[in-house]
Amino acid sequence: NVAVTLTANTNLFAAPLILGALQLSGTVTDGNGQALTNASVLVLAPGGNAGGLLVAATRSNGSFTLSGLVAGQYQVLIQQPGFARLSQMMPVTGNINKTFVLAPGISATGQITDAATGLAVSNAFVSFVEPSTHFLATVAATDINGNFTAADLAATNYDVLIAEAGHPIREL
Repeated sequence: NVAVTLTANTNLFAAPLILGALQLSGTVTDGNGQALTNASVLVLAPGGNAGGLLVAATRSNGSFTLSGLVAGQYQVLIQQPGFARLSQMMPVTGNINKTFVLAPGISATGQITDAATGLAVSNAFVSFVEPSTHFLATVAATDINGNFTAADLAATNYDVLIAEAGHPIREL
């Protein structure tokens, strides 16, 4: 990160985008081998550089292609409603063609209540964070009765954060 002070008539030039010659292609399927159409494929460049985010949607046959990669370690995220998000580190040293299989998503439900009064807490945000990557898996909001449902989760452990304007943030 670089701090920049802008004054009147300042020209700011961004570093040129560096594109490589490598390609990641693949197919996204469910556990039965059925192609998943319109799955979102996100590839985050080495070092977590958000400027190096590549995005694609799968075609009707589940295939996708992302070009312009340089050699390095990439974070691959694939999402499709009804399925758990796939998150995988992938070393790229040459062109890759891989099949990615998504597992069915599960739901977590619950009710948030005030510890002091026992009353339901509405409009709270319940965030599920993957502990190893610190990526946000999903966020659910509580209804007027304090109930929430978080869908499309993988069957794994999460850090859970609960936030609401009238209460301190709580981590479970």
